[in-house]
Amino acid sequence: MTIEEFWNAAFLNSLCRLSVEDAKMEADSATEACIKHWNSHRSHYEPTYVIEWKNQPIGSAQDPHFKGRF
Repeated sequence: MTIEEFWNAAFLNSLCRLSVEDAKMEADSATEACIKHWNSHRSHYEPTYVIEWKNQPIGSAQDPHFKGRF
């Protein structure tokens, strides 16, 4: 699942119970939480090739706020 697919699923799921703007914020939070979760479980991250950020698998996304290496 790519980040784009994950965000879309979280957004659509949130739309069942929230307004559009609240669903967007919830999808953003869920995506960020998922990325942070998998980053905390990885000992080393090194991309093998360059792809667009939104198209990479959600489990291998690098935290954009992290400034060092894993």
